[in-house]
Amino acid sequence: MPQMAPMNWPFMFIMFILIFILSINMIYFMTYMQLKTKNVINHTSMTNNKINNYWTW
Repeated sequence: MPQMAPMNWPFMFIMFILIFILSINMIYFMTYMQLKTKNVINHTSMTNNKINNYWTW
């Protein structure tokens, strides 16, 4: 196990950075979707064109 420790710490550090970046991207994406869908009142009248416009950045 002490031989595994030098390999294990950079892997944990890289995985922590990846999880941190993905969490920031998900928070930004959720706020972006809420800002775009704020003025949409009737969700049943959404056509495929509107749904495709919401997925574009």
